[in-house]
Amino acid sequence: MAEADKKQPGDGRDDFGNAAKQAANAAKEIGKNAGKQAAAKGTEAAANAAVSSVKAGVAAGKAVSGIAAGTAAGGVWGAVIAAAWSMRHTLFKVLTCICLSIVFLIVLIVSLPSIILESLFDFGESGETQDVYAVYAQLTQRVDGCIFEGYTCAKERAEKIVTDEKYDAELSAAALADEAEDSLGFNTGYILAAYSASMEQKDTDINDLILKLGNYKEEMFPVTQEEKEAENEDGDTVLYVACTIHPFDTEIIWKAFDIDPNAQYGDYDVTYAEMIQTMVYALSGTFGGN
Repeated sequence: MAEADKKQPGDGRDDFGNAAKQAANAAKEIGKNAGKQAAAKGTEAAANAAVSSVKAGVAAGKAVSGIAAGTAAGGVWGAVIAAAWSMRHTLFKVLTCICLSIVFLIVLIVSLPSIILESLFDFGESGETQDVYAVYAQLTQRVDGCIFEGYTCAKERAEKIVTDEKYDAELSAAALADEAEDSLGFNTGYILAAYSASMEQKDTDINDLILKLGNYKEEMFPVTQEEKEAENEDGDTVLYVACTIHPFDTEIIWKAFDIDPNAQYGDYDVTYAEMIQTMVYALSGTFGGN
């Protein structure tokens, strides 16, 4: 097979000079068409020149250049087509990139947690669908609210421990460690993805999610305590408690939605944990952040 036959679409180099020339011809033709009789004479002259060019091209063995020039003689569209032909390699690459971008966008949308897509098409009182960013904001707000309730429960438990009369109030208050506050911004998108995966991307509902997650709000932020002794200013030994509120326990997600993260997800060759992570990536790519 000849070397030329092995070339694929998109291979080779474009004739940018010819493309510019043909684009100029197109612009020239547009100007001529606006000139009525002058345009008719100009077209006739251009046609005669093109015919001469074709003859010269054939005589010199430049068939492709002759074809392009002959096509341009057909008017504006002929010049445009000739310019496009000169840019065929670059155009092929551009079209390929556009097609790949569309495929990527489709995959991204399909990979989103179903609770977002199903909520998106829930019709409101106006009968219109909601904005996808507004829907995502509403869902994350509900999840954040549920997590904050769990944090509130943990703070109440810690306060009850610290204020126990058998402990020194001042030392116990000073020994209280809140490690949970910084984890309140836990990736709520992960919870949306986990819930959608647990439902196998079908019949998801934010109220169902909050109900299941809320059943474990008392366990979301573990609270531990350790009794200690110290001497006060009078030299007496006093008892106090070192209480710690721990960060959000991610195991709660598996319990709340009854998920085995290492189990196979449906008929797919991935685990639930991997499928959830795929959804999280799609969320990040679509909305950024959480």
